[in-house]
Amino acid sequence: MSPNPERHRHPRSKPFQGQRNLTIIYETGSGRSMMAAKLLDFSEEGVGVEIESPLAEGSPVEILGDIQRDGGRRPLERAGFVR
Repeated sequence: MSPNPERHRHPRSKPFQGQRNLTIIYETGSGRSMMAAKLLDFSEEGVGVEIESPLAEGSPVEILGDIQRDGGRRPLERAGFVR
C-alpha cells in the first residue's frame, strides 16, 4: 500500500461565494472565548477553517453559524476537537 497524505474519508466541499464567517467557541484559562473562523471546506465528518490565533491540537471547540448551500443557508452547531 502506498501512503496516502489525504486523511479524509469523505469528499470535501468548498464554500459558496458569500459564505459568512463561522464562530469558534473555545476554553481559555479565564473561561470561554470566541473568534471568527473563515470556512475553507467541509464534509460529513468535519469542517476546515482558518482562524487568526492557533488552538492546540485536541482542544475542545464549538462551531456555530450557517453554511451557504444550494437552496439557502443551513445552520451549523457542532462540538468537536481541533485536529
